[in-house]
Amino acid sequence: MIFQMINATATILLIIILIYIVLGMFLKSLAMLVFTTPVVIPVAAALEWDLIWFGIIVVIALEKWLISPPVGVNMFIVKALVSRLRLRPRSPG
Repeated sequence: MIFQMINATATILLIIILIYIVLGMFLKSLAMLVFTTPVVIPVAAALEWDLIWFGIIVVIALEKWLISPPVGVNMFIVKALVSRLRLRPRSPG
């Protein structure tokens, strides 16, 4: 019973992170927070997750997708701060 419960909560967390992966390809972090907070916070509260740690996981997921393609907003910010840095394409094409 406990194993099934842990497995179900881990699956729900994985689904939430996968949603952030997809949204991170199209939206910025503030837009993702505004769109998803009314949905994911009640889910996390219903599963009795600690909302502080859940918020930390969400922020890490948001920041991860800010450095990933196709947009990679934070890579351009680092490029502006470090003038000798050259950005190369991460994928051919």
